[in-house]
Amino acid sequence: MNHKNALLFVARCLTITTNEKNKNWVENLLKSNLVCWDKVVIQSTTHYVLPALYNNLKKNNLLHFLPKELDVFMTHLTNINRIRNLEILKQAKELNRLLLKNGITPIFLKGTAFILQKLYDDISERMISDIDFIVPKKDALKAYIVLVNNGYYKRGKHSKVILSDFRHLPRLIKKSSIAAVEIHHELIIKNHRKEFNYNSVSKDFITTLNNLNFLSYKNQISLTIIATQINNDESIYLKKIELRSAYDIYLLSKKTDTLAAITHFKKLYRPLNDYLAISQYVLNDETISAKSTAKNIRSFNKYYFETKNTNIRKKILLLKLCFIDAKLRKTLLKRIARKSWRTQKLIELGLKRK
Repeated sequence: MNHKNALLFVARCLTITTNEKNKNWVENLLKSNLVCWDKVVIQSTTHYVLPALYNNLKKNNLLHFLPKELDVFMTHLTNINRIRNLEILKQAKELNRLLLKNGITPIFLKGTAFILQKLYDDISERMISDIDFIVPKKDALKAYIVLVNNGYYKRGKHSKVILSDFRHLPRLIKKSSIAAVEIHHELIIKNHRKEFNYNSVSKDFITTLNNLNFLSYKNQISLTIIATQINNDESIYLKKIELRSAYDIYLLSKKTDTLAAITHFKKLYRPLNDYLAISQYVLNDETISAKSTAKNIRSFNKYYFETKNTNIRKKILLLKLCFIDAKLRKTLLKRIARKSWRTQKLIELGLKRK
């Protein structure tokens, strides 16, 4: 089992509860003893889906194919993540009550929104780093002050906090709480904000009976891709995939049509559709609807999977794109200006010792 097959195995395991074709394919690999578990662990941890992988294997009574030590390891990590997510759930609800009390309505985003909405069969499936929510720009600094007045604080230098062009204010932490908090006033990098912003998504928020608020399902699909592909400088060009977000899209596809969710975009349509097509291909599940082309799948295979010259090709492509994309050029120049980045590259080239 090579790098590509390990990734496809993990990806398709995530769908076996509802996808009979993938379930049969996974079972045949397991029965034939063709799974390299070391590579599966590397892929599932790199893509933050190890608990989701474990839960899907468990739901389909396939855990007996795992080596005993791996079963114990995955059970342990999944239980730890379940406990963490229950704490995040509690913290998010407390934040919601606090902000509503102060006249601010937070709209929860990404992983936090998904566990609050019970998108997963088991809360342990999603790995989450921060609690993200968005508020109107006029309320962002007010929300920040409310949190600071209730025990949250910013790490590092205590410089004055201002509303900048960046998507969110500095991360806040609290000693008694498990997760950091990011207060967003924007959803996407600056050059795409005309198409996707608070005003454009505020027309159809989902509000629950207990006063929790989320983006509509179609906007949750868009944001899931944007967070992975658009807000991450290089991913839009290199056709990368993150199985955590692909799995989120797969689950959201049970709620609404994924292609219909993005058809109103102009500039954003192509990269969003490409990611849907790649997710459909990797997960081998057509509930993720997209206009798939041989070209976007070929580009994904060319630039994602590790072959002899893949990393060199990626770097050459990015250098070429720097001549036509001012934002990417600016990002690269900032990166080169960092001494730590230059040192790391010298180490990688064998020109400097660690």
